[in-house]
Amino acid sequence: MDLSQQQALYINSKIEGLGIMAKKKTDNSLEELSFEQVMERLESIVSQLEEGDLALEKTVQLFEQGMSLAKAGMERLDEADRKVTILLENDGEIDEVPFDPKKD
Repeated sequence: MDLSQQQALYINSKIEGLGIMAKKKTDNSLEELSFEQVMERLESIVSQLEEGDLALEKTVQLFEQGMSLAKAGMERLDEADRKVTILLENDGEIDEVPFDPKKD
């Protein structure tokens, strides 16, 4: 069992101890979501949390989902960054150039 599996088991045991049902993977697991879908779900969760009228258990559940979504979003951004770096390859060497949206 690798570290991430151990961490998942630990988190699930803590969640169960709080009486919160861990959300099962559905057809729309995080791996299948686009960056835009991840951001939409994250924004929805943030809005719910900002309202502040949720039960503690629901707040913790939404926070956990939000953290998972944030991690998934960062992974997609990192992957896009790697692809851009590869595309900037010049004469067999990679020229790492920071993305500048103002450049044409």
